[in-house]
Amino acid sequence: MNNKKILVIGDCIIDHDVFSDCIGLSLETPTMKSRFVKEKYSFGGAANVVNNLLVLGCEVTFVTATSVDEFGKKVSNWSHPNLKINTLLHQDQCSVKSRFWISRSDILYKYLQVNRGTPTELTEPYLENIFSLISDTLPDVVLLVDYRNGIFDREDKTQSLIEHCKSRNINVISSSQSSDRSSRYDYFRNSNLVCMNEHEARGTLSEFTSDISGMAKLCKYLNSPVCVTRGPSGAILYDGEVFYEHSGFSTDAVDTTGAGDSFLAAIAYTVDNIDLEFCNKWAAASTLKVGTHVPMKEDLNEIN
Repeated sequence: MNNKKILVIGDCIIDHDVFSDCIGLSLETPTMKSRFVKEKYSFGGAANVVNNLLVLGCEVTFVTATSVDEFGKKVSNWSHPNLKINTLLHQDQCSVKSRFWISRSDILYKYLQVNRGTPTELTEPYLENIFSLISDTLPDVVLLVDYRNGIFDREDKTQSLIEHCKSRNINVISSSQSSDRSSRYDYFRNSNLVCMNEHEARGTLSEFTSDISGMAKLCKYLNSPVCVTRGPSGAILYDGEVFYEHSGFSTDAVDTTGAGDSFLAAIAYTVDNIDLEFCNKWAAASTLKVGTHVPMKEDLNEIN
C-alpha cells in the first residue's frame, strides 16, 4: 500500500495552539489569568489529512487555496520529498484556528477558540487547472476534503470534479465538515465513497439509523458507498451490498481534534481493501496528544 499516489483537494487550516498555566482570577473582573508557556503551529483541515498520508508513506499532490500573509507562507513553503503543492493564492486572510489552552491542577482545558479566514471560491480557470493536474498525475485516489472555506461552495463545480475523475477510472473519496452548519453532502453525490460522522449522517438524512437499513438508505440517497464514523464506538461502512462494522478502540484520549482527518487518510491508504480496524486504530492513536497530532506507525502499539 505504500507509494500510493493521492491527490488531495481541500481547505487548508493553520492550527495555532497557545499553552499557559493558570495563576488565578482577576480581582477586577471574573477573568481567568494565566502565564504563557508556549505556542505552536500545525497544519489542520485538509492539510492534516495530507500530513497523515505522508506519514503513511503515500505520494501526495495537494491542491488548496491560501493567502500571501505570514500564515499562508507556512503552506506555500511546506516541503516534503513526497509532497507537491498546487496553491490558489489570494490577498485575504488565511484560515487559522487559534486555540487557547490553560493548565490547572495537571488538567489541560481548551479555554477559547478563535477562527479567522476568508472563503475562497474555486474559479473556472483554476478548475481547469485541476482537471489538467488530475489528467497529468493520474492518481490512485482523489480526496475531496471540504472544511467549508470556499473551494466546494458550488455544487456544479464539485460534481464536475467527481465526474472528471470517474471518467478516468480514478476513485473519489469525499468528506465535508458540517460542525454547527447544515450538511451539504448532497454536493458530493456519486463519489466512490463518502465518509462522514454520525452527526453529519443525521444532518444529511433525518431518518438515518446506524444499522444496515439506515446505511442502505443513506447509500441510495447519495448514490455512493458510505462510511460513518462513530467516535470511540468505531465505524460502519456499506458499499451497496455488504455492511461492515468495527467497534473501535478505547483510549485515554487527550484531544480528539483531527481524529476524523486521520481516519479519512487511513481510508484512502487502504482504499483497495478498506480496513476499518486499521482506520479506527490510526484515528485513536491521533487522540493521544493535544492538537492535530499525526501518529506514527509505532504509536499503534499503544492501542488495544
